[in-house]
Amino acid sequence: MKKGVLSVLLFTTLINAEDKIALLKNDQTIAHSNRQAVMGIADFGHQEQSFSSAVFYTPAGKNAKTRQIGTWRVSLDKGYLDSLLEQNYPYIIPSRYDKLLFEKDMATVITPTKDITKKMSMKPFSYTTGSKYDFNQKTLQYLNSEIAPKIQKVLAKASDVRYKQMASDEAENFLKDRAKETGVPAVILERLINSSFVFSVYMDNLNGAFYINQYRYKDAKGHIITTYSTSYDASPKFHLFVYEFKKNKFILHSEITSQALHPTSRSITTSTMPSQAIAQDVIKNFLPQAIKENIITLALRLKKDDLFKVFAPLQNVDGSHVELDIGNQENIRVDHPFSIHRNIDGKEKIVGYFKVYQVGNSCLSLKKSQRTYSKGSVFIGGAEEADVGYEHPWSGIFLQYYAKHLDSTFQYNDKDTKGGAINALGFGTHIDLGYVLDDISFSEVWFNANIFLGTGSEGTMTIQDLGIIDKKASSFVLGFDLGMEKRYYLSHGLFVSGGSDIHYEIQNFDMGKNGYSDTVNLSMGTLSLEPKLKIGYNFSPDTELSGFVGYDYVMTTSTSYSIGDNDPVDIDGYDKDSGLSMGLIFNMHTDFTGIFTNMYKKPSRKCNGGI
Repeated sequence: MKKGVLSVLLFTTLINAEDKIALLKNDQTIAHSNRQAVMGIADFGHQEQSFSSAVFYTPAGKNAKTRQIGTWRVSLDKGYLDSLLEQNYPYIIPSRYDKLLFEKDMATVITPTKDITKKMSMKPFSYTTGSKYDFNQKTLQYLNSEIAPKIQKVLAKASDVRYKQMASDEAENFLKDRAKETGVPAVILERLINSSFVFSVYMDNLNGAFYINQYRYKDAKGHIITTYSTSYDASPKFHLFVYEFKKNKFILHSEITSQALHPTSRSITTSTMPSQAIAQDVIKNFLPQAIKENIITLALRLKKDDLFKVFAPLQNVDGSHVELDIGNQENIRVDHPFSIHRNIDGKEKIVGYFKVYQVGNSCLSLKKSQRTYSKGSVFIGGAEEADVGYEHPWSGIFLQYYAKHLDSTFQYNDKDTKGGAINALGFGTHIDLGYVLDDISFSEVWFNANIFLGTGSEGTMTIQDLGIIDKKASSFVLGFDLGMEKRYYLSHGLFVSGGSDIHYEIQNFDMGKNGYSDTVNLSMGTLSLEPKLKIGYNFSPDTELSGFVGYDYVMTTSTSYSIGDNDPVDIDGYDKDSGLSMGLIFNMHTDFTGIFTNMYKKPSRKCNGGI
């Protein structure tokens, strides 16, 4: 699909927030979200077509300093930007929506069971560059001059065909059955069917910089090899505009923003010092990651609006087990969390949360008898048959903060030095692989990647080569943990998990000068395997606190010393004991996928595919 408006002019049968609350107050009805159709503007709005960015250079060498060496001017390829937007629109407009696509003089409504095409005169939307305000105003002007006059005619036809399709396939009257199901009169449902939404995306100036890093190393033959790594670092701000068709014209319903907390960086390596000629390739390498990461975040934040959540009554409730009749058609993912809503004294209240562990096959192209329910398990609070499950906006990715203690110490020639027991603080990420990969085989399998800083206990350290014997010293510690664990939920927010980390640490002991012209440093690197057991508590799907105990099984230790800036010298005699580990962990949800963006699986295309 190319150009003009790759659109979603969305007729929606989604019940609005006020209607949902009204339904929950009515004991005789149970709320259920219905499909909506969406339109997305294919032109990627951006502020500048051509711009200059500073270039910084860092030569190889231990004490090398970074300096600015000039500026490079680059331009953004409009066609390339539009194609990247089109590739990533399925995150915002997945198969839970029907789509209205405009191309040349044809309008096509894509539903799970049928494509409806209607010939109509349509002037294509085109936008080059300008401010966010200008983009918004020109988009509104286009929608109200080209789309609004035609929308009623298109949506009426689409609604009619969808009604006929459902009546023939399911032998029921669409409007009457929906009225019975939701408690909303058929005339109100008919009004809801004729409401519409449109999406468009805009990117601010990149405001980044080019960085060139020189590297030198020796190959297998001892030859010195020099390479240059050139990257573009920027953290551009993205905007998702949501337009609503109301009272025969489009208005701005909401503006959702996204800006990565860290610069997105992608590099190109060359054997010679790069010049201006490489700038376009570096930018082209940078954009896919930046756009995808922010589009995913915008899609997640869109779901904070009740109008774009899916919800359904809970069925077959048995203890912690629940089922609901939405699934892959609505792009529910493995380990997808839902909030549980209940009508208590006429007021809607959240009484718990559950996660879907088996996604149902809810494709509307299937006969009703062939569709299956999604199955979930309550992990906070409780559920009853009359409750309603609401989709909870979630990425499956957490920021992780932790404090840990490792009890193991270094041995020198089988003598305990007492040095090297670690107290450290760490930071990193904790990821639900089942959700990110949308794969049931990874349900509640969590991956963590962390770095930590800390101190090692004081010990009596020896460097025989330098005549330093039993010198008391403590260490500074730097390291990382990579691990996986399998989680099991108990009740009332409690969970247990078991898994293992790969642990690597470097401890540097300051041994003083000891008669030498500069400070003597003793450095020890340790690689270990750390199986652990964890017990934790979920305050909500977005925050959790846990504690763990483990055993740090040391696999290898390497030791060296250096004097000042001189090259390190390897020595023998040191090993590290295996020992107990323990710690506290706090996890906080983030809607940025960051370096894990490329792991993030697109919404299911099994039923009807994204754009």
